[in-house]
This record gives sequence, structure tokens and C-alpha cells, in this order.
Amino acid sequence: MNLSVPVGTAVLMTYRYGPDITQKDLAFAVGVNSGALVRTLDQAENAQLLERADSPTDRRSKIVNLLPEGRKVALEIEKRLQAVRQDLFDGIPEEDIKVATRVLRALEERVVTRLGAQD
Repeated sequence: MNLSVPVGTAVLMTYRYGPDITQKDLAFAVGVNSGALVRTLDQAENAQLLERADSPTDRRSKIVNLLPEGRKVALEIEKRLQAVRQDLFDGIPEEDIKVATRVLRALEERVVTRLGAQD
């Protein structure tokens, strides 16, 4: 698999969030602004991994969906990530992982809330 990190991330997040994710929501999931995601989506479309279409409910918005090859790529990325997680977390008690995950999610929510307050 020879993908750039941005394209791989966009494909993976499209897979995880499911069909008809808006370009705006995908940009948030990837961690970039919508404008910055355009080039990445162009590359992913050219590679036949995903497609954009006009939203049926908001003509100002685009929706993003995986193509069959994009689904295969996303599943391969998930498989590789699972192997990395197993290796990294080997020997760490499950309860410790749950606590760490809960703390990191709380911190993430605070960052998002504070960034949203700056707009």
C-alpha cells in the first residue's frame, strides 16, 4: 500500500464514519479545515478510493463515500493498526488502558470546546 498519510487518513475516517459523511465533518475528523482537505480528496478520487457528490439536502455541501477499492484500503489500514495496537498495549492491564483512554477523550473534548469558543 503506497498512500500518503493524508489520503490514508481521509479514507480511514470515511470508512469509520460511514456513508454520506459531509466534507466538513470529514475535515473535522481528519483534523484539518475543509479547504485543506480538498487536495487530499482530489488525490483520493484520482486513485479511485472515494467519491464526492453534492449533498441531496444542502446544495452548498458535498458528501463523501468510499468506492470499493477505498473500502479494501480502509480494511487493510484497520488490520495494520490493530496489529500495532496489540504490540503497543501488550502487557498493559486492560483497566489502565480504559483509564488512559477516558482521560485522553476528556482532554480532546476540552480542546475542541476551547477551540470552538475562540471562533
